[in-house]
Amino acid sequence: MSKQQGNNRLKHLDAAYNFVPLSDWVHIPDWGNQVSHDIPFQDGLSGEIHYELVADSPLLVGGEQEKSGNGPGKVRPVRDADGNYIIPGSSLKGMLRAVTEIAAFGRMRFVDDRMLGLRDISGNAVKGAYMGRLKGKIKSGWLQWDEASGRHQLIPCDFLPLHHRDLENWLGISTPIFAARETVADKFSNWEQYCHDNGKPGYEWELPFRRKEGLAVPDDNGPESGMPVFTMQISDSRDEKGKKRDFIFFNERAEDVVNLSPRDWQDFLRVHEGEPGLPDASKKDMAWPGYWREQYFAGQAMPVFYVESERGYRIGLAYMPKLAGDYGVQDAIGHVSGDHLSQPGVENGYDFADLLFGAVGEDPDDALKGRVSVETARAQGNVAEEAQSPTILNGPKPSYFPSYLQQPTDDSGERLSKGPWVEKLERILQEKNLGPQYITYLDSKNPPARVRGFKRYPARNEKTVGVQPLTAEQKKNTRVQVQLHTLPAGTRFQGRLVFHNLKPEELGALVWILEWGGDAKLRHSQGMGKPFGFGQVHFELNEKASQFRANQNPIQLHRLGPEQRAAWRRQFERTMLTACKEQGEDDWISTSRMKNLLAMADPEASEKWPGQLRHMCLDPDRRRNDFVAAKQARLVLADYARKTEYVPRIEAEGSTPAWLKRMLAEVQEKTGETNQKAVIRRRELAQAVDALEDPDRKRQAAEFIRELMRESFIWDGKLKGAAGEAREVYKRILDE
Repeated sequence: MSKQQGNNRLKHLDAAYNFVPLSDWVHIPDWGNQVSHDIPFQDGLSGEIHYELVADSPLLVGGEQEKSGNGPGKVRPVRDADGNYIIPGSSLKGMLRAVTEIAAFGRMRFVDDRMLGLRDISGNAVKGAYMGRLKGKIKSGWLQWDEASGRHQLIPCDFLPLHHRDLENWLGISTPIFAARETVADKFSNWEQYCHDNGKPGYEWELPFRRKEGLAVPDDNGPESGMPVFTMQISDSRDEKGKKRDFIFFNERAEDVVNLSPRDWQDFLRVHEGEPGLPDASKKDMAWPGYWREQYFAGQAMPVFYVESERGYRIGLAYMPKLAGDYGVQDAIGHVSGDHLSQPGVENGYDFADLLFGAVGEDPDDALKGRVSVETARAQGNVAEEAQSPTILNGPKPSYFPSYLQQPTDDSGERLSKGPWVEKLERILQEKNLGPQYITYLDSKNPPARVRGFKRYPARNEKTVGVQPLTAEQKKNTRVQVQLHTLPAGTRFQGRLVFHNLKPEELGALVWILEWGGDAKLRHSQGMGKPFGFGQVHFELNEKASQFRANQNPIQLHRLGPEQRAAWRRQFERTMLTACKEQGEDDWISTSRMKNLLAMADPEASEKWPGQLRHMCLDPDRRRNDFVAAKQARLVLADYARKTEYVPRIEAEGSTPAWLKRMLAEVQEKTGETNQKAVIRRRELAQAVDALEDPDRKRQAAEFIRELMRESFIWDGKLKGAAGEAREVYKRILDE
């Protein structure tokens, strides 16, 4: 292994994305089933918000990709029929809805239900999940479609390794028979050509061999014969650590044929069809879509490796096959809370995002029309496109479990730890020297896979905005490259939102999302190229053009001034604070969910992120594979807010002010108390409050602590000692 791949190579798991943690509860407003377009709320509000959307970094809301001959394809900004640059209302609506789902503690629902596979031989950290399923259990066979029964069938057979050096000696050639990165299609094609060129016609499908030291050695006079089976050539067979073996399949046993279940077949397809949206050019290099699929559906049996499990037959196209997981993405969401998977409707209710932007349930009667309409925004002035350097739009893969699944971590939050569940396996781990194990989609217990949360692309400062340079290997393949033509930072779009019959807290949610609760430094994300920092935008509301009317007096129009918007925001904040406290949360704005949402919207936070906001590198020419190295080092994608030490600048209505949180934390650290309920009894906290010079802050702190004491039923009770003395200090402050 190269030094770059070793455990000391990576100190952090780098990623252009991070996650807002998924809560184990969902907030369902109690007025949801009363929502109507025809029956007005008594306190309902209707109107329109005019705004300018400002691009703070290069922006590309892409139209159709332009195919290019031998060069990279081009993606240009979308335009309307008159040639004006636009942002479709659907794109803006999706952006606002995504933030609403998080901030209002809604469901994580708009996620494809995918069953993900695992093939991982990168180190001990996944041996328990992957290698434990394979050791001594790998079998071989022929997969075929039986037209008579309408079933996919598996015919078992035997297999032996086939060494490349023996193949070369048999053919009489001195050069490596296969090169690095050679596809399955190329290997079979080259093998057939080798046989014809070297006087071995017909042997490409039926190769005679003899056995020697556990290998099949090609021999014209060999007593046995079978079919050579070639899998993906990932490295040069002449390299010391390169791939030197393929296989021969023989001695099929038709009498032991197995009819696969529909789930067995679907599991195979799910893990071999490739990621959704994967370019066709990339699929051509894969074994199933690039070669075997066409052969299989033309009637040819396909050589496969498989293992039997409680789930059924897990089938792959390599000796170390990619195994279908026990869990899919929806399962991993449901393991956090099944409430996220419940369909919106009369029975399950509607979350804030459903109420604002609409919902479609399983029953047509549960469909809810949105009461916020987002119109197309149009660019202002003369805008010129900017061509970026060619790049590859590598979509993050949810199968990369160190990032996408909750993992037990050590105190740093960046490395795997054993976690309580591993203690049950301590003896086994010690015997096998496995150490801490990753949780994967393949685990069926201890504990089940749990999704990390809502994926977001952190905003960043302008110095780090730009496409990720191509590796030498990527530069060779122009078929998968794209050139993004962006609109420059500073481009402005004008648009309008129309709202109808919203309750004040609902309109407060919409305004809060648009203005990020009043923090002008925070950014939304729009369009393509988010992994490169593109698409950072913010709203500037046009107060003169924006207006609303109340259902109680629909004739009179009002302007959306800053004081009115702030009042609505406070109503939304109070609603969320109440919902959080009902679920046992101390606050709303300081929850891990909200801190991560706000931190990833703040370009300044990125300066404290210890890693790099970029895709990890896979560069065969430099023998560098960050994905493998990260797993060998047992790295985990860290919590963004925690590692950037993010403290929200927003002080939401009813939330604990940041300065008071700091004071409480300082007293906790000084006294060694582990929870807030114990701190409020301490004499040290009362002394710190009494020492505040600002009378407003002193009174605010005393009021806050009084409420905490009342919640614990100790304010009006009999208190002695330090707790009683502390209460007397607060009473004196409140009486002044």
